[in-house]
Amino acid sequence: MKNRKPRWLRKLERESWQAELLISGAAILGSFQLPDLIHRLENYALLNLPQEALNVSLYASLYWRGFAYGLIILFLLHFAVRALWIGMIGLNSVYPDGFTPNEMSSRDLQEKMRAEYGDVDGLINRLDRSASGMFGNGFAIAGVFLNIGLVLLVGIVLYSLLLRFYLPENLFVIVAVGLIATIMLLGVLNTVLSLPSMREREWVKRWHFPILMFSNRMTYLVNHHYTVTGMNLVVSAKAAKQKTRSPLRMIGLGIVVSSVGGILIATTLRLEFYEHYYARTADDASLVYPCRYADRMGDCDKLLYGPVVPTYVWAEAPTLLPVWVPLPEREIRYLEDNCSVPAVDYEAETGPERHVRRRDRRRRFLDCAREHITVSINGTVQEVRSLRRAYRSSNDSEQFGVELLLERPELQPGDNVLHVATRFESEDYGNQRDARLPIYVGPSLDN
Repeated sequence: MKNRKPRWLRKLERESWQAELLISGAAILGSFQLPDLIHRLENYALLNLPQEALNVSLYASLYWRGFAYGLIILFLLHFAVRALWIGMIGLNSVYPDGFTPNEMSSRDLQEKMRAEYGDVDGLINRLDRSASGMFGNGFAIAGVFLNIGLVLLVGIVLYSLLLRFYLPENLFVIVAVGLIATIMLLGVLNTVLSLPSMREREWVKRWHFPILMFSNRMTYLVNHHYTVTGMNLVVSAKAAKQKTRSPLRMIGLGIVVSSVGGILIATTLRLEFYEHYYARTADDASLVYPCRYADRMGDCDKLLYGPVVPTYVWAEAPTLLPVWVPLPEREIRYLEDNCSVPAVDYEAETGPERHVRRRDRRRRFLDCAREHITVSINGTVQEVRSLRRAYRSSNDSEQFGVELLLERPELQPGDNVLHVATRFESEDYGNQRDARLPIYVGPSLDN
């Protein structure tokens, strides 16, 4: 005896559009927040991960952006199709008789128009099925992409921890390659076992399902049951209609989706992930930008990769000039690994000894920063009178760095060029990163 759906479930299926619209509206609102969230995660990575981990984070960032924009497009399309469906239902209720013969055109033309567009009930049904299918398929596909993204995120966290605790990098590579190879091997094995020549064998029937379940558990870490069920419904329906699908249509759809996704990702690509871009991003003394000047930071909407100085310096100003220099993790790691000051033991201690060790580590960091940073104005190297750890905030985030006080800077009236060089190995730009910015010196308002 067939299992019959209960009446309440059939009613819910017929009226699912109400819940769809409600959830779709919330999903549109939520998905529009995803790019900003991804942007903040990228900022965290750019400021707190070493260069080696950033090379992995770049691909995860591209993946998450593609996922976010895909969700936005999907839910906007669903909302539009469902709105068209509601509009057509409204028109059908106002004009229940459909097309009414009239004298505005010939009878032949009206009959042809009625044959082409007269099936209003059929159009309403197609729009309803399209909207529901788009909604369900979208959540199933989103579940797949979400799980793959979580695997990438876990990989990045593990990789950065390995680097932070000075464990061998090849350990992560071995584990990552091993996991990827295992997942790919299981995928190939499941495909082979599904072949007509293999699927009916007794040992295949015994082992194919456990292998498939293990593969699913490795791939889908969260929302496992819904994701697998949804994808099974989608794939099985597509496979049943595969003979009627046009290959050219599917290829064309793939090209359109790939092109739109590529354009969206390319227009928002964070070039700072690339080492060569990071090495030269602040080296432009011809650019006057809010992020470069202390009293204009309220207009700054980017991470700070170069020094920050006062916007305007008076000729009769005090002899000390404050200069804030950002130090992302990629530079801090290089600074600490290539410092002549003896390292402080990092073993955990209790009581006063632990406090002393922390203080010694901070002192060593500042001593290493003196070696790490060279400041010159108009080509003349400046003496750094004092150096302190300091945070500075932009609209994007709070960043760590050091603030230098320059002793008697030699500033000339008008334009001056501040040059800050930090030690940083780059394949394209040698062993230091240069940052240059203009400083304008003018007379006091009292003159």
